[in-house]
Amino acid sequence: MTIQNDFLAFATGGGANVLSQDDYAALSAVLTGYQSGVASSAALNKTWRQSSLMANVLAQLIVAKTGQPVIDDGTTATLLSNLASAMSVGSYAVDVGAVNAYAITLNPAPSEYLDGMVFGMRATHANSDASTINVNGLGPIGISGNTGALQGGEIVAQGNYLFRFNAVAGTAVIIGQGGGALQVSAAIKSQQAVQLGQFGASLSSIGYVKIPNPNGPPLIIEWFPISNVGSTTTTGTFPLAFPNNCFAALLTGLQGSGGAQAYAVLNSKTLSAYTWNGFTAPSGSAPYLAPGSGAVQGFGLAIGI
Repeated sequence: MTIQNDFLAFATGGGANVLSQDDYAALSAVLTGYQSGVASSAALNKTWRQSSLMANVLAQLIVAKTGQPVIDDGTTATLLSNLASAMSVGSYAVDVGAVNAYAITLNPAPSEYLDGMVFGMRATHANSDASTINVNGLGPIGISGNTGALQGGEIVAQGNYLFRFNAVAGTAVIIGQGGGALQVSAAIKSQQAVQLGQFGASLSSIGYVKIPNPNGPPLIIEWFPISNVGSTTTTGTFPLAFPNNCFAALLTGLQGSGGAQAYAVLNSKTLSAYTWNGFTAPSGSAPYLAPGSGAVQGFGLAIGI
């Protein structure tokens, strides 16, 4: 059903009696207004058409955004209220696309992607990878966060998202999101958010984690299992070579064969490796430990930059 709009555009039909834009722009009346004497109907029609066109467009915007009729009853209160509502709505639509390929239909419809254009979407699907959005059939464009293309998890189902089109990059950049992972730039100062990738973590029974340091190289903590046969000197390598300095290596959680007491001696360490000896308590010699032939196993920790 067409919603009523009483503010009609004037003199818009084919062959309408109006001055051309160039002739109208050259009229002195554009600056001074029409003076006494005979006025040109074509000039007057041009004046009325310009004002009526803008009134019609503004009224149609109210209709499109609020779903309310625009009535010419000689009062302004309702028109002003509905105009304020229309301005607060913004360009927003519900996603009708698919996973990683979003699609919305805005009303009124944009004729092209304009640099700086802002629009909103309520997502129907969560994203699992890089994603696109197609606005009013203008063609799919990439969606990006603060740092680049989406990776998965930035958009959640039923979340609300606000985009701004960047004509240089040709992408719709998320500038507001109601759920999902938030992309942040790499932290370089003490009060900035840290990217997960800055931790450089490798999480398993052998691994490491990097703790970002805005004032220098990251602090690296590594962990790894160790095994030594008897008192034989054993060389092990760190999961990740320290780029600058290995502050300390700790061998702990030691146990000998059959649960015997054990201890370790760290002989040396470099940026990438360490050497150590393991000792077990011979049967019946507790509480004193002495070199033995059983295997010593445990856990190693190292810290550096």
